[in-house]
Amino acid sequence: MNTEEGAEAVRRAEAAFHASLRQQPPTSGAIPQALYEKARDSQDQLTQQERHLLLSRGDLVGKALASPDSLKTNEIHELLFWPPPDIARANIQRATGGTLSTPSELYAKAKDAMDRGQFETMLSHDEATLLSHSFYAVDDPAFSPGGILAGLGLPGRGQVFQLLANRLGLDYAISKAAAVRVVRSPQMAPTVPGPGPGSATAPVGVTATPAPIPQGQRDPLEIINAITSLREQFQLGNIPEEEFRARYKEYFAALRSLNPAPVPMAPASFPSQIQWPGPSLPPSSNDLFGSGPWPDTHARRGAFDLFKDETDLYGFDVQFRWQSLPEAHKEAYRVRAEASRRAAWAEFEVALATPPPTRLEDHMWSQSGAGRSLLPSHTLTLVVTGFELFRNERAVGLEYQVVVAMWEALTKEQRKAYAHRAWSMQREALVALPSDYMDKLQRKRGADGQ
Repeated sequence: MNTEEGAEAVRRAEAAFHASLRQQPPTSGAIPQALYEKARDSQDQLTQQERHLLLSRGDLVGKALASPDSLKTNEIHELLFWPPPDIARANIQRATGGTLSTPSELYAKAKDAMDRGQFETMLSHDEATLLSHSFYAVDDPAFSPGGILAGLGLPGRGQVFQLLANRLGLDYAISKAAAVRVVRSPQMAPTVPGPGPGSATAPVGVTATPAPIPQGQRDPLEIINAITSLREQFQLGNIPEEEFRARYKEYFAALRSLNPAPVPMAPASFPSQIQWPGPSLPPSSNDLFGSGPWPDTHARRGAFDLFKDETDLYGFDVQFRWQSLPEAHKEAYRVRAEASRRAAWAEFEVALATPPPTRLEDHMWSQSGAGRSLLPSHTLTLVVTGFELFRNERAVGLEYQVVVAMWEALTKEQRKAYAHRAWSMQREALVALPSDYMDKLQRKRGADGQ
């Protein structure tokens, strides 16, 4: 073994061993979920036995979770759903004019731009496109958003993705910002037919009305462009609200016909056949609604809602992120949610102790037989959120996914304004409750065994 021939024999044997491992089906079913999470969060605490168990998968995921330092560059690219290093390098050099070469360098530039608040100006359109397409070229058929989502839903796959992302300092917010930057870029403006035999391109924000999507249109990028332009025209007041709603619904239906998964923000391109992941485990009832009852005038909010508000994510993204959190982090959100629930009850009881207004005609009463009940009608105590207020004012009759897309198009300040108005409405309804409502509520809670 000390000779050159012996060393070469060892290398050949190891290569044959690893090749045989790759050909064997993974045995991921024998590995508990807790071990995947431990490998993601606490590499230095893995025992030798646990590393052997991860390696028993016999695939690249097991190798990465058991020994991430042993990964080669091409293996890291594969696990992060990036193209091979040579292709990624060529794409990045082309987009940056040769100044950058690796994904880490481009991420560092994007992070610096975001920290400076100059994401729109410091990054070119081509650079943002690469960041939103996992460093694939736009026309590269190997890029598959559906394939990425399906892969992340497999046992251990999401954990190894997060492990490598954390080690490399990658930030999901950068990819999301890049995707929004690409969709809203003037370079992606839809083509609007002109009055003559030719056509002219109208950048987003001008007064030209977006052309309707032709029957049988199969290009999702054109549909996304049309939706973006339509929203801009509505915000400028160039399109009546009824027309905006009707055409927005038409565009979104066309988009969903290409991609049956109800996602609020569609990717810039789609594979021909998307294999979406199976349903993941939803958050528990306690994580969704809290560990106990809430006052009638407060929304039931659990740990999952607190996490969702802080991440500003929707749909599969937020649920996947929640399931990937370490249990200690989830417990911290649960403690905060329980504190919020108790504070809601305390505030509710204080408000009930406040003398009610003297104008009884301002109350809404429900009729019961020949007389009026002592409890206000259910409409008085409906929970109102900023999103529901926006939907009732601006998006009545539209599909939920369309409303979510419109809600996401608002700025953070606009969403906060709706949330503040909703909270004010709840406060007004709370103060307007009659003085004996607390007695009724206490009896109801006693009857329910709370």
